[in-house]
Amino acid sequence: MTEMNDDPITLAQLLTARVCHDLSGAVGGVGTGAELLQDAGADGAPDAVHLLADSAAAATTRLRLYRAAFGREGSGAVPGPDEVPGLLSTYLRQGSTGAATRLIWPEEGADVLGRDAVRLLLNMVILARETLPRGGTVEVAPPQPEQGLAVEARGDGAALEPGVRAVLEAPDTPAEDLTPRTVHGRFIQAVAGRLGTSVMVEEQEGAVGIASGPVAA
Repeated sequence: MTEMNDDPITLAQLLTARVCHDLSGAVGGVGTGAELLQDAGADGAPDAVHLLADSAAAATTRLRLYRAAFGREGSGAVPGPDEVPGLLSTYLRQGSTGAATRLIWPEEGADVLGRDAVRLLLNMVILARETLPRGGTVEVAPPQPEQGLAVEARGDGAALEPGVRAVLEAPDTPAEDLTPRTVHGRFIQAVAGRLGTSVMVEEQEGAVGIASGPVAA
């Protein structure tokens, strides 16, 4: 079982830097929209309001998702299985690089997952989206705890960053060798470890599969 138990301050700093980086675009958009309202007056109001609304929505979605995926267990942050599709669909549709990604969610089966397994699934989807530089689809397989969880990302140029893959395959990588981007590989294995499993990645042209071993429901 993998635990993030070395140099917790460095690990916390890296995760914080990661979250701040991912939120900076959306929060910056709110500031830009406010400046447009101030400078353009009534004529520029529609565009500015649209930018403000979109940026605020993106920031809210990411904050909610990151609180659930990276936050403390037992804090009530992890959504129930019925809330997960909507949260993930909105997150993927917004696209961190301007390239929207579509969620393919199973018609049934997600209600069998406990909150720890839902948390692992959230992290797997976050990882999947990062493999799609030009958007695409993220498909979640019907959850079967006794067989594990599976997510597949498909799109042009789909690939996992080599540094993240290296940390996934060596989750005992010392904290000082991690970066705000690669720390997620360490973290997701720690989340999986609490369920007695681990996360594996398989890549092929245009597709990246992310799967765990059996998890406790």
